[in-house]
Amino acid sequence: MLSLRSWMIHTVTRARRSQTVVGAKGDPVWSAQSTFKARVEKTSRLVRTTNGREVVASHVLATQTPVDVTDRFWLPSVAGEPADDPTDAQAARTPLTVETATDKAGRTSLFRVYFA
Repeated sequence: MLSLRSWMIHTVTRARRSQTVVGAKGDPVWSAQSTFKARVEKTSRLVRTTNGREVVASHVLATQTPVDVTDRFWLPSVAGEPADDPTDAQAARTPLTVETATDKAGRTSLFRVYFA
């Protein structure tokens, strides 16, 4: 049986949004950045965002690490494109949508994150 872990060949940087803390102006507060293993691929797939709009995604990230649609991400170099700079907050990507796959026991085993 092939392990999904062997497919996770990229390192992705992420900052999680605090659900309970906001800044002085009501802006979101982000956790310290962390990295995790994932697989990132270019795609041209029509996806439905969390607010119901249909948008063409340009990248898909697959991982076994739990992720949320409110997280922000910096992707590695894929298909000759330059990597996102994690020191640049403006370069952060926000997901269009997050899909999950579950195993036979009902546990989430894979997260797919789509980006514009």
